[in-house]
Amino acid sequence: QKSLFPMDGCVQGGGVVRTHWRFDLETFCWERLPDTPVSVGYRATATQIGEALYVFGGADVNRIATNDLWKLSLPDHSWTQTLSANKTAGPSARYKHASVRLSDSEVLLLGGREGTSVLSDAWIMTVMNESTTAEEEQVQWTYLGEVIDIYRHAMAWDSQRKVVWIFGGIDQSFLRHDRFWTYDPATKELEEILPSEENGREWPSRRASHGLEYVAELDALVMYGGTCGDGSEVYIYNISSASWCTLAPANRPSLRDAFLWSVDFPYFYIYGGDVICLRSAVYTIADIHRLDLRRPFEWELVYKPFNARAPALTEECTGSNDGRCRTPSFLPDMLEGISTCAYTPIPGPTPTVSDMSLAPSVPSTDSASFPSSSSSTCSLSSLIAAVVLIFGTLISFFG
Repeated sequence: QKSLFPMDGCVQGGGVVRTHWRFDLETFCWERLPDTPVSVGYRATATQIGEALYVFGGADVNRIATNDLWKLSLPDHSWTQTLSANKTAGPSARYKHASVRLSDSEVLLLGGREGTSVLSDAWIMTVMNESTTAEEEQVQWTYLGEVIDIYRHAMAWDSQRKVVWIFGGIDQSFLRHDRFWTYDPATKELEEILPSEENGREWPSRRASHGLEYVAELDALVMYGGTCGDGSEVYIYNISSASWCTLAPANRPSLRDAFLWSVDFPYFYIYGGDVICLRSAVYTIADIHRLDLRRPFEWELVYKPFNARAPALTEECTGSNDGRCRTPSFLPDMLEGISTCAYTPIPGPTPTVSDMSLAPSVPSTDSASFPSSSSSTCSLSSLIAAVVLIFGTLISFFG
């Protein structure tokens, strides 16, 4: 059984909510779970260790950064505030940072913002004694040093090379950029990858608040989304050839940033975010799309929200914050041949990056089906495998 878990976050109108939900990817139904203990969902991060999610930082209802660390137990959905083994030592308050799981007990945290300060420090959080109570459980924070002044960047852990890939974000000049690095937490070495004659032609544009994920089955990076104007392509980075290429599937989701994402191979999921390209305003959305990375010719709309307050309106924002915002689910299809990488659409073993070709993509004609308000109730009693979606990172786990 696989599920998405969006929780907390900033909603239309500027508030920070405490609601916690589960979306069943088999029945396509939503279930509301117990609320989070405090409203710190604005640009926090959450990372899964064992049968728990560890939520760090974020801003509260007043948009004040925090350095609180909360634990969500996945079996019973209970919340506890986690203590630090080294007491006051640990990252300062921040939001718009990034974190990735390095192992079954370690998480890397990098960068972020506090007020007008752009942070550059890196930390490793180690779970010392996993427990169901905050009094018994402790984590150890280890300071790795100053790395990059950056926030709203994307990071992905490469389990094969044991490095973290970092792309884009906003620097201390408060400008988006297209810089690309690897960071080795063991040696604390940062290496920048520069465009060249070989890979520069397909180099992604500058972006922030995008998603980046390492896909072990392809030994490649998948990148999507970003701030308004950053594009709607799906970028593939072939690590072995050190080259980027782009995909332009049919039924592209609306441009968005601050969305939530994950890869549960073969699917790349995105959920919600801010549609910031309509009338120069921020409108939150709650749709769910997925792309089959084996045959990436067409996005599938998994869930389309229904606006009960204005069901008769057309699918566009009115320019107000009164709930009358139903954004277009899809962007117009891009011109044939704009994709520079495509998988050979034939049955057989799991494809690899080497299967890419310049063959035209042929979208299927299958239409997506949507759940009604009478969808069956989701069950939590048989949670075997799940995909967790929270605060801009979607983490796969087994429990």
